[in-house]
Amino acid sequence: KKKMTEEIDKLLQTQRHLKESIPKLEEYLKSQTASSTYDIDANLALLKLYSLYPDTSNVSQICLVLSKSLMAMPLTDFQMCICLIPDSLQQQPRLNSFIALGGMLETAHFEQFWKLAKEPQIFDITKQIKDFDFAIRVYITGLHSITYKSIKAEVFAASLNLKVSELKEFESSLGYSVKSGIVYFQYVAPKQSDSKSKSSLNLSPDEMTGMIHSVLSSSCSP
Repeated sequence: KKKMTEEIDKLLQTQRHLKESIPKLEEYLKSQTASSTYDIDANLALLKLYSLYPDTSNVSQICLVLSKSLMAMPLTDFQMCICLIPDSLQQQPRLNSFIALGGMLETAHFEQFWKLAKEPQIFDITKQIKDFDFAIRVYITGLHSITYKSIKAEVFAASLNLKVSELKEFESSLGYSVKSGIVYFQYVAPKQSDSKSKSSLNLSPDEMTGMIHSVLSSSCSP
């Protein structure tokens, strides 16, 4: 993995705009989906190459990029990716569904998000990605925890696409506790995080939750 990362770093410095770089970037994207690693710079470079060479565009690969960027929320990676996808391509049914999926997550329509995520055109992509559901649940929990001190268990469970009986399983990893039908959130002190890091997703749950607190609290400040 380290060798591949070094190769990609060199490629981005010297061959970023070459059509021949596409297969290597696609291979690197595949390695990201199988692990917790994430390289937004490389993924943006791949999208840029698709726009420069439309005949090479691969909708499934673009959807994988979008999925990984959703896992990086609250960072704005998803919107950066969308900006590199030509309008004509955005109308492609599967891509359009992924764009709608991102919109639902950004606007906190969580139950609708999970409903759409179950559709085959979405699930066939996200099932290839390690910890996709968990990363989304970390983000949603972070949103809840800076908004509420507590919330009804059934409301919280629905937002995570879980049954109330399943909430206990995620207590320690997502940073909350369930008592008598109420979910209480545990504040996680924000930790330093480089939003430009190519391994933003290579974090522990506490670190990711801390990043969410840090970014969202900052954006909510007057």
